[in-house]
Amino acid sequence: SLEDGIIDNQDRDREESAASLRLGYQFQTDKQAFVRVFAHQVEYDQFLDRNGFNRDSDGWQADAGLNFTITGKLQGDIFASYHDRSYDDPRLNDISGWAGGAGLRWQPTQLTSVGARISSNIQETTYQYASGYLQTLYSLRVDHELMRNLQLSGQISYRDNDYQLTNDAPVDARSNDEIWTGGLGLTYFVNRYVFLSASYTHDRLRSNVPGDGYDVNRIWLTLSLER
Repeated sequence: SLEDGIIDNQDRDREESAASLRLGYQFQTDKQAFVRVFAHQVEYDQFLDRNGFNRDSDGWQADAGLNFTITGKLQGDIFASYHDRSYDDPRLNDISGWAGGAGLRWQPTQLTSVGARISSNIQETTYQYASGYLQTLYSLRVDHELMRNLQLSGQISYRDNDYQLTNDAPVDARSNDEIWTGGLGLTYFVNRYVFLSASYTHDRLRSNVPGDGYDVNRIWLTLSLER
């Protein structure tokens, strides 16, 4: 909401809790079948959002898939999943359905690695005509070690956000966003605990709602400490 020129987004503040269990069975030296289950709970700081909805929810996800190694330089995984999310407010439609994901990691040389992934997840929103949205993410990332302590990275991703609309949503309600992201980054490792990074990203959003698209350029300078 907008008050005195200030955008109030406090109704987005929330706590998310999750627990998971994974079981695997290695039936060949280069293949492992697995199942995993996630339990997820969301509790918003405000009982009602700006549109009068209680968006607290409980959910779970079950995956079944396969980890594999094709060669010593190529590893991957593939899985099918089922999502289920129930909302405390009866006006918000529950979300459930089948999805899946896959990933590959290729290391053509000791200095270069390439990663690709497809994944799907239920995401939160405070949009008045949706309980949430199902996001499908396609991503590709390349890392290359220019020097022992200097790494160059490039990435591109595409996100398809499919909004799960309420029963009273108008025909022109926001139902889909497509977001392209591309970026480059450079990381300098000062030592094993400290590193500096500089990066540039460009986001392009296109929506089914006319005039709601945008383009954003970002430059990041980061100092990180790890132990």
